[in-house]
Amino acid sequence: MMKSTTRTEKEALDQELQSRFAVMGWVAAAEQYCSSYFRLMACIEAAGLSIDAPYKIGTFVGQCPVDELISLSMCMQEGLENLVQEMDDPGQASPAGKPNFQKLIDHTRILKSLVEQADIRLKLAALPAC
Repeated sequence: MMKSTTRTEKEALDQELQSRFAVMGWVAAAEQYCSSYFRLMACIEAAGLSIDAPYKIGTFVGQCPVDELISLSMCMQEGLENLVQEMDDPGQASPAGKPNFQKLIDHTRILKSLVEQADIRLKLAALPAC
């Protein structure tokens, strides 16, 4: 005989599944983010550049402007710091002590967007200069 589940049990199960998917998505996006960030930094260093050192305007790595590589690397670094701060901010707690999975979902979108931008610039940097 099959036991019927109550509405609260179903809601709890739905919440559990939502939380697992949110966390798994965030972990995957964070791994991709780290990989893209390190590849971006390696590309900058391989070109003999540094995010702290001045460079000549109009300089390219492959077909990607250096200023785009540098600004994206700085944006990625600052973005990650902001996301970590937001997660640590006790003022951002969700009502009634419920977990705020929407925040994780939003962070996942931000991380994925930055990964896409890094991938585009890395592909441009890998192309031969015109």
